[in-house]
Amino acid sequence: MRLSLIFSLLRIPRASLAALCTLFVLQATPAWSWDPLGHLIVARIAEREVGSKAASRLRFYLEKQGGIESAARWAGDIESERPETARWSFIHIPPAAMELDLEQQCPAGDCVTVKLREFEGIARLGVRNREQITEAVKFMIHLMGDLHQPLHAGYAEDEGGRNIAVALDGRQMSLFEAWDSALVERLGTDDAAIADKLLQRITDAQRQRWREGNLKDWTWETHLLAARMAYGALPPGSPKILDDDYLEQATQVIETQFMKAGVRLAKIFDRTWP
Repeated sequence: MRLSLIFSLLRIPRASLAALCTLFVLQATPAWSWDPLGHLIVARIAEREVGSKAASRLRFYLEKQGGIESAARWAGDIESERPETARWSFIHIPPAAMELDLEQQCPAGDCVTVKLREFEGIARLGVRNREQITEAVKFMIHLMGDLHQPLHAGYAEDEGGRNIAVALDGRQMSLFEAWDSALVERLGTDDAAIADKLLQRITDAQRQRWREGNLKDWTWETHLLAARMAYGALPPGSPKILDDDYLEQATQVIETQFMKAGVRLAKIFDRTWP
């Protein structure tokens, strides 16, 4: 039965009907970020960037798990079975914040920055069994991509863009969904080809600069991108129609974030297995 018929039978006003339909669309957004395509791109870049020792360790842990491709998708695939993991891919930072304060913004330790640090420690210490370390590695691959999705360091007041309605290519969705999948899909469908193209664009200077800093620095950088671009460049109106200028800027940001995430994931693995 159509929603409009159901609501008419319930005598819900048309204005309320429109609001409820919009709410259904926005709440249908998946929790994990960067569409499987995006996570694969990041993983493939990292696989090419790691040193030989880290590459050997990755093969050891992942060869029986379907390799890097399966690992990149894994955390999203198991979310329905382990819903508590969904919160691990975000950190919400107030608009007025001047710095990242994990005691205030991640008091329970269940945000992307803290979880990445936790899983890196598990992989580095190597005192857990192989299955536990393999799981930590797979979370590292996935969460590093999440750390670089601007709206995963967005504002709590709009649920990281989930409560902001936008229109893209004639479709209505949430701002989060646009950055999560719709904008990524505009890059193409061949993750290996996209990763190769982006790898060729990374300069030695960029590689060196992107590997500087730590997880907190990179989280804050992502938040500033959200403030400046994902939110700051939005056109007026509701829904906000994402015009060509916004799409061009967003595409540049997404491609750069994929490259940064891949380079930095490689750095983390090299640091884990020096």
